[in-house]
Amino acid sequence: MALPMCHERPPASRGAGGRRFAGDLPGLRVGLRVSLLLLLLSAVVACQPGPPPTPTIPSRLNYTLTPTSNSPTVTVSLTAAPTATAQAATPTQPATPTPIVATYTPSPTPSQALLPASTPTLAQLPDTTVLPPAGVASPPPSVAAQATPVQWLAYTPSPQINPLPIPEVVRVEDLPAIPLNAGFDGGTARQGAAEVVIPAGWVAWWRTGPIDCSLYQQLGTTGPCPALEEPGLIYRRPEFSVIFSSDPWLDPPRVRGQGQAARFFCTYGICMAGYLQRVQVTLGRSYVLGTWVHSWCSDDSTDHRRSQLETLDDRLNCEMAVGLDPRGGLDPFADQVVWQAAYAYDAYAYLETPPVAAQGPAMTLFLRGRSLWGLRHNDFHFDQVSFVAR
Repeated sequence: MALPMCHERPPASRGAGGRRFAGDLPGLRVGLRVSLLLLLLSAVVACQPGPPPTPTIPSRLNYTLTPTSNSPTVTVSLTAAPTATAQAATPTQPATPTPIVATYTPSPTPSQALLPASTPTLAQLPDTTVLPPAGVASPPPSVAAQATPVQWLAYTPSPQINPLPIPEVVRVEDLPAIPLNAGFDGGTARQGAAEVVIPAGWVAWWRTGPIDCSLYQQLGTTGPCPALEEPGLIYRRPEFSVIFSSDPWLDPPRVRGQGQAARFFCTYGICMAGYLQRVQVTLGRSYVLGTWVHSWCSDDSTDHRRSQLETLDDRLNCEMAVGLDPRGGLDPFADQVVWQAAYAYDAYAYLETPPVAAQGPAMTLFLRGRSLWGLRHNDFHFDQVSFVAR
């Protein structure tokens, strides 16, 4: 007997001739109930869903390398390869695989541009900076000094003046920011000879060699250059001293104020000399040097109050001057030195330079006096130096 389909009602049993059985009704009823129960159990089993399909498992991963143009970056694409499903009778459409993208960026290759710049040579350094010579050891720079290179100033001897007691090189940071002993009221020091006593902080300089006769021509003196009358005549080294506001310097007053003053003189000689000092400055800023000066120049020792000024040559004899070297050099005859000169006999007068712009980290202050004729007294006095920024 064929099994009924799901949800179909089973047909009623009939006897021969199409009639229903009338006998044994109770037994028939029991048999029908059993048959009906079996039919229901069979239908329930047939209508149950089948087992779920086996999931798709990729058997391998496909990958591709996709480099971009002129780029070190490489893109890696990982894609799952599709496989057949376990239920061949009921195939399903596989989903579109989603690539997994990973990017690899290699480190750049070191190049010369990443290397530190080479150390500058001496030719690349500023004009005002020189390297210390061999044998001069500089102390290890501090952390602050490493940010700013140490600047050095060299001493280049001048063939026209005496050798100076100055180190061959000096660090700019070791120079004073303001003139030392500007009033000449501090201590004193001897510079070589016993006749060269100078104010502390200053250096004495004087011209050496033959007399320069071109100076007399420039000034238009009436008398001839002394060297023409006395061949071989040379500039004399003056005597330097520090004088005090006490006798015999009170009448006339050779010291301005109550302290001390600087003085040099050359007896019966022709001289050009003075003092110098280096100081720290700010590059590009302008400065003015000033000081009080006066001279006493005469052949007469009986009158200390009055210089010998009868003729033009007498009045041109003793010149006073102040000068600034904007580069911090030590040669008073260098072209870059800016001078201001005047004649100030017998009484103090204030003399100052025009504003001078610093061309380096240091400037040099020059004080100068010079004589044309070998008088008995050619005395030069300096007091109360001023050095200010403008």
